[in-house]
Amino acid sequence: MKKFTVILCIATVFAMLTGCANQAIQNTSSNEQEKETTPIMYTNRFPKTMNSKLETFLNDYISYNDSVFQLDGGNVIFAENYTPEPRKQNHLEYYTISKKEMETLYGVLKEAESKEDEFASLSEKAESLRQSADADQMNLPLIETEDKNGLKLSTESGQQAIDIQAFSEKKPSMEHLEISLLNSTEKDFLLSVYNWKEKRHFLLFAKQDLSELTIVEDAEKELADAYKKGKLSKFGTLFKQFGSSDKYEVLLMKVSGKIFDKEQKSLVNIKESDILSKDGKQVYVAGETPEDGEQKIMTLESYLNGNEKQKKTFVIDGKAIAKVAGLKESATLQAVETVYMLEDFVILHIMFNNYIADAGSVNVLVNLSGENPQMHIVDLGLQAGLGF
Repeated sequence: MKKFTVILCIATVFAMLTGCANQAIQNTSSNEQEKETTPIMYTNRFPKTMNSKLETFLNDYISYNDSVFQLDGGNVIFAENYTPEPRKQNHLEYYTISKKEMETLYGVLKEAESKEDEFASLSEKAESLRQSADADQMNLPLIETEDKNGLKLSTESGQQAIDIQAFSEKKPSMEHLEISLLNSTEKDFLLSVYNWKEKRHFLLFAKQDLSELTIVEDAEKELADAYKKGKLSKFGTLFKQFGSSDKYEVLLMKVSGKIFDKEQKSLVNIKESDILSKDGKQVYVAGETPEDGEQKIMTLESYLNGNEKQKKTFVIDGKAIAKVAGLKESATLQAVETVYMLEDFVILHIMFNNYIADAGSVNVLVNLSGENPQMHIVDLGLQAGLGF
């Protein structure tokens, strides 16, 4: 059986700039006695090669918020969400775009004179390349609705019916449910079922052979209780291990993830003002509402252990960004939003105003992975809350 890796989550590295400026980024490790600073270079050159983070972000962007999986050979599988309206079929639909077609699609973007215009049409062009994929051939579970009374799960090993009452306390209807596949591994898979009428969200954990199945409401008390009682331990491949101590693990979701303390058998929350990256590796401290000045990114393990020596920092300088973006001299930073985060790669939406009115906005791409971190400024129309 082929293995699939959820690409949950973030990454993009393209930019338009009208100039070049320097900021400072500090990469501080635990064995350093003094901070080292290296210049951030603003650049208007699109990357010469497609890196994994850019590809991951673009895959998420063109998916229309569907779940994204990648095969070992590089072909991409999209799992289309099952939503109340419009219902085209009675099952989750899978479609694929080949690696070659994706490279061609992104190559056009790279060479386009207007990155903004080409980016805006990217999803429409990608949709024309979709090819329907068979769940059995792709070793993915087939999720069907059954006579409006429940779900039917099918895999290579058999079938399992689930009563719709599992997702409602009242008289339910399939018309009230939104269903998506969050993760699929060789041994397990994870479904999201949202009852929009009752505003309740459920997680369905299942073995690929359907020998085990657990439904838990995605609420803090219910999820913490299920983990503590060991109800989720049977689905171990859905949890990502990280850190040198092996103390914590993350259940990766579509946008973010749930952190668990394996020793205490408890659910761990980060501060509401902070953001966990899509891959569960990094935390953007105060990333919900960034402000002008120094920004801090920490590994999840360092964050939970309170080890601030293991961090990366960068600077948001509103005046410098406005100047490079070609905004009026009177433009001042109004607000900053985090649009997307994958490991140590962050996409920001920065808004400006002047004395009496809106002065424009830009997207800022922050890449902290290289020896010389870079910031890219371009207006792609990306804002927070897009759901990827």
